[in-house]
Amino acid sequence: MSKFVQPVYRETPFTCPACGVVAQQFWSFDVSHRPYSGSSFESVPFSRCFCTSCKAVSIWSNGTRTQIFPRAVGAPMPHGDMPEDVQEDYLEARLIASDSPRSAAALLRLAVQKLLSTLGGKGKNIDDDIAALVAKGLPVQVKDALDICRVVGNNAVHPGEINVHDEPELVGQLFGLINFIVSQTIEREKTLAAMMGKLPQGAKDAIARRDAKTIGVASPVPQSAI
Repeated sequence: MSKFVQPVYRETPFTCPACGVVAQQFWSFDVSHRPYSGSSFESVPFSRCFCTSCKAVSIWSNGTRTQIFPRAVGAPMPHGDMPEDVQEDYLEARLIASDSPRSAAALLRLAVQKLLSTLGGKGKNIDDDIAALVAKGLPVQVKDALDICRVVGNNAVHPGEINVHDEPELVGQLFGLINFIVSQTIEREKTLAAMMGKLPQGAKDAIARRDAKTIGVASPVPQSAI
């Protein structure tokens, strides 16, 4: 999954808001228009940005230094292995993050709750699910990412010490954390399963016998012996 680079006024390269590719951007700071037919061109307080990857143009305000077209979305797309029900909340939060960081944080909290259910939690209490997954060996980095999403999301829903209106960048970081959680759990599990599937059957049978002795249960009958 490609890295998300936040689009910034008059900077390059960054993730294109149109094609989602990190690409060089060409800026034009002298934008003009013709108010009506036959009149002369007049300068307007906007800058034009041209993506070298997809050729799309974005328009930025020189006064506020913000993107005004297309609609600014300061968050990466969801990880390709993110479950569909989690993606729904993630994408909705992504669309409103610039307008309402508090609402986006609340939606991302819901996305995390659904994600925990996919990872083996009960999906009812985020704190309890994190604790249960930690007991099963959840990596500390993933635990920390989940706790950050939980605490920031809780403070968005209920009054707390963290005010996302004062620190909107926190919400932007939550998107990256959720993608990180997916990459370290679902993606990693899929990758390892695919690699294990490519091992010779004899090696897999030997691993199964070793593991059976370790946990003190009967060794399964090797498939190669069937």
